[in-house]
Amino acid sequence: MITAIRRTVTSKIGAFVALTLLVILGIMFLLGDVNIVAPNASVSSGHVMAVGKRELTAADVRTRIKLAYDRAAQQQPGLTMAEFLAGDSFDKLVEESADYFALEQYARSRGISVDKLFIDAAIARNPAFAGLNGSFDQTVYERRIGEVGLTDERLRRDMENDAIVRQLVQPIGASLQIPQGMAATYASLLLEQREGQAAFIPASAYAPGGAPTEAQLTEFYRNQRARYTIPERRSIRYALLDESALGTIAPPTPAEIQAEFTANAGQYAAQESRRLSQVIAGSRAVADRIAAGIRGGQSLAAAASAAGLSAAPVTATSEASFAGQTSAEVARAAFAANQGATVGPLQVPLGFIVLKVEEINRRPARSLAEATPELTRIVAERKRQEAMVDLYNSVQTALNSGASVAEVAQDKGLQVVTTPAILPNGTAPGNPGFRPDPVLAPLIGPAFSGHEGDAGQLIQIEENRRFALVEVAQLVPAAPPPLASIREAVVADWRRNEGAKVARAKARQILAAVEGGQSLAAATAAAGVSTSVQTISGRRINLNQTGQRVPPEITLLFSMPQGSTRTLELPAGAGWMVLHLARSIRGNAAEAPELIQSVQQQFRDPLGGELIESIVAAARAAFPVTLDREALATLRAEMTGTAAPAN
Repeated sequence: MITAIRRTVTSKIGAFVALTLLVILGIMFLLGDVNIVAPNASVSSGHVMAVGKRELTAADVRTRIKLAYDRAAQQQPGLTMAEFLAGDSFDKLVEESADYFALEQYARSRGISVDKLFIDAAIARNPAFAGLNGSFDQTVYERRIGEVGLTDERLRRDMENDAIVRQLVQPIGASLQIPQGMAATYASLLLEQREGQAAFIPASAYAPGGAPTEAQLTEFYRNQRARYTIPERRSIRYALLDESALGTIAPPTPAEIQAEFTANAGQYAAQESRRLSQVIAGSRAVADRIAAGIRGGQSLAAAASAAGLSAAPVTATSEASFAGQTSAEVARAAFAANQGATVGPLQVPLGFIVLKVEEINRRPARSLAEATPELTRIVAERKRQEAMVDLYNSVQTALNSGASVAEVAQDKGLQVVTTPAILPNGTAPGNPGFRPDPVLAPLIGPAFSGHEGDAGQLIQIEENRRFALVEVAQLVPAAPPPLASIREAVVADWRRNEGAKVARAKARQILAAVEGGQSLAAATAAAGVSTSVQTISGRRINLNQTGQRVPPEITLLFSMPQGSTRTLELPAGAGWMVLHLARSIRGNAAEAPELIQSVQQQFRDPLGGELIESIVAAARAAFPVTLDREALATLRAEMTGTAAPAN
């Protein structure tokens, strides 16, 4: 869609010619039907969108969204339509559809067109329309587009639309150039280096050794409740449901085995498949020369090569299936010939075919007695699956009727397990010895999505074999634990906090002295801080490198004026620092030409995105979009299953 197109355009402008997402978007419009209406028409009855001279119906939009959903579901199995359309996704798909048709009409109005030969060539190159010889086959083409309800005219129109939109958008990436001087200035800024001095005042050096009074500790604990608060926890009650609850399943009877054998008689009948080599010539004369060469001792590959063609291997699993690929006459001849024999030339839609039978594989028929062991396993497995489905349905019905997990477990003879109050990560604060069973992992998410008192859920653990009945046994709201239970940790935090207060006061004292004219080393010593002053430095480019942790003091250096001094509180109450920026060294991008090129590429991305946005805005201004919001809201509700039931 257009958003994805913009992302592709702005992230890969150097490879604009591909622009794969535009092709995908074009395919998304293949099954809908866009009608021509009067210019500037508003949405009429039965239509939910008008874009310039084009209108789309609810069926059009539904088809396009379904195609987009199918692609997403392939990449994310289990994705539901409701999840796919969550938030503003539906609205974006609608707007992107409007963008597409606005761009198409805008491009046409600017004289952009596509030659018929271009479309002919694109169709001819598509491997989906190739015949047995690897070349375009009109019969295959007509069959394939017919399978998806398309006509030649409609396919060509949609391919033309897609090519026109691509012609409008692609040149942006190809022509957008960032001046080297502009990029060099920014690259030099990235190479800037800063040097300074840092004095570290550790909080631990000033932490009191004695214990706080009860009043001090209580006040500190009250002020720091957020620090000690444990997030909401839940105690989960569950019972596993698997084949052990099925009891005894009656073994397959002779009648059931006979019925299975009869229903799949073809599978147990005699079968013959053949491995063939084939070549298709455009004329009988060429095919005759190839056949003569084979009968004269040449291999099919050599005879075909001598005629400027190539042989292809074919596996014919049955005469009927091979007839579907060629013709009944060819299939009969191929399956009547002996191994090593040459068949043909015989006429086929693409010309004249010559075959060689490379190998014959025959499987004799199996009697009921011979197939009984296999049939017994098949019938037994089906009966097990049916029994499991019945058990699953009975449990689900009981839960839906208000039965608790414990009640259903007792009725089915299942063991109930109740966990302590755990967090979403499976740990149990206050119970360090708790080790969750691995089976609990897929149950935690559903348990935390419900509420205490909700009906139990039936969660699949192993497809069609293992499930779990799950409910929330107890919900423990987020709250800090009692002070007595964490007193030792709170005392340690209090000491660290008191030390940090002293460290902060000394940092401010040092800052005032430096601003008064003292050196950082002298001011630090005068404040009674025993740590030595360190020299620190860094480059601006390092601030933006992913995967690299930049010390906070280096980050602060690049926000300070030269000659200035700042204080910095360190994370986790570790203490304070006093920083002094001694000098800034300007970078020279001439020494790093590869960085200039990188900056040019980075600038092309956002600028290309802005140009795409501008073109879309111009297209929508020239070909206004009108949406029937009420009809679209109804369509969204229908597709997500949230529509109100009909009276």
